[in-house]
Amino acid sequence: MVYFPTYKGGHRNERLRHYFHEDMAYLLEADPQVLRWTTEVEPIDVLHDDNQMRPFIPSMRAVTTRGVRMVKLAWGKRQPKRRSAKARRPRPVDVDGLTYEFLMGEDLTVHPCLPASKEVIYHRPRETDPDLPCLAAAVFSESRPVTLGDLQERLGRKVAALEDLISLVAQGFIQVDLRCKVDAGMTVLGCRTQGYLS
Repeated sequence: MVYFPTYKGGHRNERLRHYFHEDMAYLLEADPQVLRWTTEVEPIDVLHDDNQMRPFIPSMRAVTTRGVRMVKLAWGKRQPKRRSAKARRPRPVDVDGLTYEFLMGEDLTVHPCLPASKEVIYHRPRETDPDLPCLAAAVFSESRPVTLGDLQERLGRKVAALEDLISLVAQGFIQVDLRCKVDAGMTVLGCRTQGYLS
């Protein structure tokens, strides 16, 4: 069991029951569409695709800009699909604003956003100028820089080091494409004056 310090849903530590849950925590924490998430989730009765009501016990619950994600994590290799319909395990039915996901730990380890998510969160505790989020948002609204390097150039290298901008990404002030490598060429999708702790 490990504890993960999250900025989403309050400045607190989320208890992760298995070591591979940490990968999912990094993905949720770095994803700009996730507003808050928690591992403290109660079982809920939901309709499954065989028209039966059954309890669903998620590992994590995330509130996103598109609705609520209930994520169940498991470790192990994916089993080959069986041909018998009776052998298929029923799945919860997605409803408006609420989706159910089953993810394997081995899928998380190869997720395209995981390396960038981990590196971004690593830079989060860096001390930055408190005015930097507002400056970055103003520069972005005026000139729409394409990459972190462009944003740094327009701000001035003495005003913001690249690591300062990466820290702002981790705090929710700058939105980037997490499928990119974390460097000056990282694509900037947006800037805002309020971060996850605002």
